[in-house]
Amino acid sequence: MLLDCLGIKNTEATGIAITRDGGGVHAWNRVEIDGKWYYIDLFWCANLQSKSTYFLTENIWDDHIMFSEGNDHINENGDVSYIRSLH
Repeated sequence: MLLDCLGIKNTEATGIAITRDGGGVHAWNRVEIDGKWYYIDLFWCANLQSKSTYFLTENIWDDHIMFSEGNDHINENGDVSYIRSLH
């Protein structure tokens, strides 16, 4: 909602976040800045030890898995496609 108020194009992504204790359902955002889409996870970065690991970066996939059913994926060109399978 804050991004909407600032006029920044964004969508929500849902999936699984993997931790050393296992994993669980999680949500993060995709934002468009200067015509390029980025994944951003502010909740994951809330921990002081994370040092902004997932702020406007592509290494989010090291421990995030996006749900495939019904979620859209925005590639580097900003094009939207639907993920049908994770393999």
